[in-house]
Amino acid sequence: MKTVSKMLSSLKGNVAVMNSIYLTIARFTRYGLMFIFTSICARYLGTNDYGIISYNFSLVGIITLLFSLGADTYIIVQLSKSRKSEKVNKLITINIVNRLFLIAVITLSIIILNNFVTIYSFDKVAIIIYLTAIIDTFRTVSDGFFQSIEKLKYIAWFEFARAMILLLGVIVIMKLDYGLVGVASLYLFSSAIFLVLSYYLLFNKYKVRLVKTRFVDSIDIIKIAFPFFLSTAITMIATQLDVVMIGNIGGNVQTAYYTTAKKIIDIVLMAPSIIAMALLPKISNQEITKKNSNKIVKYIFGIGVVVSIGVFLFSKFVIILAFGKEYEISYHIIRVFCVGFPFIFVNSFLSTFLNGNGKQKKVLWVNVVGTVGNVILNFILIPKYLSIGAAIATISTIFINYIQFTIYYKKEEFNLKG
Repeated sequence: MKTVSKMLSSLKGNVAVMNSIYLTIARFTRYGLMFIFTSICARYLGTNDYGIISYNFSLVGIITLLFSLGADTYIIVQLSKSRKSEKVNKLITINIVNRLFLIAVITLSIIILNNFVTIYSFDKVAIIIYLTAIIDTFRTVSDGFFQSIEKLKYIAWFEFARAMILLLGVIVIMKLDYGLVGVASLYLFSSAIFLVLSYYLLFNKYKVRLVKTRFVDSIDIIKIAFPFFLSTAITMIATQLDVVMIGNIGGNVQTAYYTTAKKIIDIVLMAPSIIAMALLPKISNQEITKKNSNKIVKYIFGIGVVVSIGVFLFSKFVIILAFGKEYEISYHIIRVFCVGFPFIFVNSFLSTFLNGNGKQKKVLWVNVVGTVGNVILNFILIPKYLSIGAAIATISTIFINYIQFTIYYKKEEFNLKG
């Protein structure tokens, strides 16, 4: 009994561990609810309409990268190093102001370019999804602050609560038969609620204030954070371009098959992202020793192997149970992805490790090389093999990135203590 009590006390004193526990419990619950929500939506909308909403979310995901230009990760690192109110207020203000300006410029540019070539089709559903993305990008400002002060419980519980609203809301949408527009509007409504709540905490509980800033300060942060932007942009293109290409070449039904498979993959990738989020402040403050970092890599790889085997064996059963026979073909795509799970897990940690130690350019270079390879393979494989081709291209990119990350990590490892 004393031993258990001692262990609990030890856990409570370890902020990184407690953050991981918060995120693990809340996010596993949230992803479980979202999985149910997605399966209900997929069955309700059918492959064509589900393909439409998936395509729009993927396309707008690429566009919204331009709304922050990589400032989020850089600002989280800076806030983790110094929590003086003056600096916090300045960084948060710059992040919000930059977003307002960039959203206006990017949106206007798309509207103008649409007269010559369609960049983003602003039909009713597309507009609703675009507005949802704008709201979500402002949420990343408050989420970044909570992450920097190691209060990840807010992020976790907001995500959980949003999943509950979506799940309950889709039942109402189905009963009223609002269709595709109703489902898209539900995303917008839930995003707006938690934007208000997160900013209430930011400005009232933590007393963050908007302050006057100079234009040159905004430009300086954009310049410094540009490697973060390129790295994130390249990663987003690598993960979303395939959906956009499948949608344009294979149509809405093929998009539905592929995005259904990726929903399963997203649940799997929750584990490494939780670890990376929890450890970033510790890595930024150089509190991770050489011995600990080596253990983390081994544990993460082992978890990836176990997860890979489990998903491979049960993917067909899960797809049919959750989404129905209409989506059965998706399990073939999932099994291709399983080959790369252990390396995806390790890549997530190594990328965070290098970013936290100021090696953004190395992470950028890894992603540049990987994405160039991914884009080339997508153009070769998707027209011929569609979703399976996209999965093969992604797995090939994961292996390429793993080799690069490992080389850079081994060099950086020598600078660690212990």
